[in-house]
Amino acid sequence: MRASDSSTSVWRRSRTATVLIGVGIACGAVVIAIGSAAFLAYELTNTELASAEAAAAIVTAARSGIAQRQPMIEIGTPVVRRSPPAAHAPIRVLHLLAYNASSRKLVRSDLPVWLLRWISIDGQIRLANVDAWGGAGRVTLDDLERYGPGVIVDMALSDERRLLVWAS
Repeated sequence: MRASDSSTSVWRRSRTATVLIGVGIACGAVVIAIGSAAFLAYELTNTELASAEAAAAIVTAARSGIAQRQPMIEIGTPVVRRSPPAAHAPIRVLHLLAYNASSRKLVRSDLPVWLLRWISIDGQIRLANVDAWGGAGRVTLDDLERYGPGVIVDMALSDERRLLVWAS
């Protein structure tokens, strides 16, 4: 074996090792990013037990502090309003209150828009998708930002479940 063959072989092995190390670091970074996003979303969500009366009072109090305008999305009669009702400030947080009377669980979540944008792909996050509407039912984070602060969804399904989503 010539000396040049030996040096070429060592160079190829070190190059392969470098590529493998780079791929390993990139995979590790992706796992850490996904884990961090999941942890942040978990930390920003609170689930508690509540009576129907207490949950209704919490939803009413939250609703009274939100800009009074039509919700962006109406589920019962499928409507998605994408045009902003007026000039508005940018949204910073997406809030969610969900109550299920049969389990007596009240879920509260306050997700910053930067986190939603960070965990989304190319700034697109699907917040609602109802196939009955066809393509018009898809609502993205960009749609929410155009619509501005206010109620996104305010929905009561019988006396069992209640959902209030708003942006501030």
